[in-house]
Amino acid sequence: MFVSNEWTIDTWVLYHAADVEWDAIEFLNRIKDKKDRVVFDHEGFIENQYKDCIRKSIRDRKGGSSTLKAWFIDIRNKYAMKYSSNLHPSYRKGLDCLCFDVDDRPFVSVCSKSKTKRLVAEESDYNPDVKTYLKSKMSVDVLSVREAKTLAMEP
Repeated sequence: MFVSNEWTIDTWVLYHAADVEWDAIEFLNRIKDKKDRVVFDHEGFIENQYKDCIRKSIRDRKGGSSTLKAWFIDIRNKYAMKYSSNLHPSYRKGLDCLCFDVDDRPFVSVCSKSKTKRLVAEESDYNPDVKTYLKSKMSVDVLSVREAKTLAMEP
């Protein structure tokens, strides 16, 4: 039996899709076409981040905003997977020591609970020290959009 992938996608990827950056658009479309799961948190933080991104993109008349909105509605209604965003205190402390952005904690937490533990993010908060910590302590792989797109293309 085939088990779909689960992707945790930082809001950074959505902003780039709204800006019509093709790697981001192709990645998002590919995971939707494959019916892969997108990881959200039970508490609603990630969904609210996505909604804010879409609102800003529409307000700023970004070229990919309507496509992004349609993608989000479809994913949320059909392919969402939810986990708690509560981060274990030891992980919170470790990430604090690395000056990791508090707003990115929910993404890391839900990703660590997902099946495939793939977090797609390219922002500066995910520096080499943070990536090493996430991989060694939480088994989370932080991928660039291009890396994620390549993996999403696999059957």
